[in-house]
Amino acid sequence: MTVSFTSENCVGCGICERVCPKSAIVVYKTAEDYRAEISGCIDCGTCTVYCQYGALSLENSPYDKILKKLHYSKTDIEGCVYCGVCAENCPRDAIEVKKELEKDKLRLGYIRIGEGCIECRNCVIFCPTDAIRIVRGRPEIDESKCIYCQICQAVCPKDVIEIHCDSCKLNIEYAVSGSIDVSERCSLCFTCEKVCQFDAIKVNRLFDGKQTFEREKCLGVECSICFNVCPNIAISYEYDEEGKLVLFSDSCNYCGKCQKYCPTDAIKIERWVSERYEELHLPEERRDYHEIKSAINVSDACIGCHFCEAVCKIAKDNEMSHIRGEVSLDMCTACGLCASVCPMDAIDVFEKY
Repeated sequence: MTVSFTSENCVGCGICERVCPKSAIVVYKTAEDYRAEISGCIDCGTCTVYCQYGALSLENSPYDKILKKLHYSKTDIEGCVYCGVCAENCPRDAIEVKKELEKDKLRLGYIRIGEGCIECRNCVIFCPTDAIRIVRGRPEIDESKCIYCQICQAVCPKDVIEIHCDSCKLNIEYAVSGSIDVSERCSLCFTCEKVCQFDAIKVNRLFDGKQTFEREKCLGVECSICFNVCPNIAISYEYDEEGKLVLFSDSCNYCGKCQKYCPTDAIKIERWVSERYEELHLPEERRDYHEIKSAINVSDACIGCHFCEAVCKIAKDNEMSHIRGEVSLDMCTACGLCASVCPMDAIDVFEKY
């Protein structure tokens, strides 16, 4: 057994580092994505349970049997009509909906083909389902496509085709079937549950928690890092006479990425196993996980537009528009916001350990 790391699923929240009982995981940011160094792992599977983004997995994890006993899955789906709204709105592209038309719930009937076809191709041209072709001077109809609409019969000048519809006057049933798959990329943000008009999907979280915001530590209107790094789009701001308030919606899954990247430690995230899943008995978080050093490289492509300074107070205070080469800025947490707004792709944000 070996813990597997999927970089495209990782959001860099660092929770795996904090909960690993052997401090065996180091997650670090490169210019392109996140990477993990795993050394000294004892295959306990704790990190795979805490990771809510599907970035870590362990075949035959000791916790698998417990989760199966608890009938745990990220989502429960019942009564789905395969409309696909959940997939369209999922911020992690974690939901795939497949749908197909059940024709036998639309119309039933029979088809008879007579002699005398003159190959005018009216039936081929006007068939709405492309079910007809002419083979050796005779119409052939693919009954897997035919919906017994009788258009071909109506447009045939020689009355070669006879279509009889048995069910055209019956009550119409809902004629869509399919399947829905929720991948490990699901981050339990509740979006699918909120947008479903049929209450068909329910999100199950292993963790409950709380968020604490200390206004006096916050950099105020000059900083929006927590808002920009949140994978679940769960953070918003309000302003009053005393300044900025950071608000958390129920989309927050307590991953702690906002806490990790806040340059002033103004946010604290606490989490614990939900009462429904207390049998998991997960270990407490460690406080001595390996710290890594943030670094920024600014190439000669920089045109000094100051976009980076406009979105980040740390960049502004360090006059980042005048920097070239690799630097480590005080208080920088490698959130990557400066790189995301750079119009010249001149900024690479990464981490060293």
